[in-house]
Amino acid sequence: MIRYVEGFVCEVLGDILILEVSGVGIEINATRAVLERALPGERIKVYVYLSVTENGISLYGFHDEDERKLFILLLQVSNVGGKMAMSILRTLRKDELVQAIGAGDPSRIAKAPGVGAKRAERICFELKGKIDQFSFGVMQASESASEVSSLVEALVELGFSRGEAYSALSTVMGRLKGASEEELLMASLRLLGKG
Repeated sequence: MIRYVEGFVCEVLGDILILEVSGVGIEINATRAVLERALPGERIKVYVYLSVTENGISLYGFHDEDERKLFILLLQVSNVGGKMAMSILRTLRKDELVQAIGAGDPSRIAKAPGVGAKRAERICFELKGKIDQFSFGVMQASESASEVSSLVEALVELGFSRGEAYSALSTVMGRLKGASEEELLMASLRLLGKG
């Protein structure tokens, strides 16, 4: 299996990135995060997923390993293929997707072309317990990882999943810059419906 490729950007054609690797032009169906940093002539590293189906072989490209893991998680949902998973990752940043799933908010996922409300609900339902491994949205927004960790643990002790805790904290920390731990905890509880 190919984990990543590194090479020079030849061109970007819509959602397709052409990357030259050792004299070979590789066509990669890339996410928005990859396409935004793909400047012709620049050398970049792209994490990839090779998909072999009855319709052919496709190479999907991602900004980092977390984005790649989210793509693989999306593929585990029934009736979600590579095209749809990429549509979601082009519409929502990885932290937004994790927040939407953790909060059980299918309306944000349904904004992706070709997804629809029912499929977005299925994605939230099937992946809600599987996103606990993704904490980047909150950790990047926080000045203190230990503060986030203690707040997450407090919410978990109150019966919430780690995904719900991270999602609520990420939302609250975005709204309440410079708030104390107590204020963040109370706002998170209100958001989660227990405050």
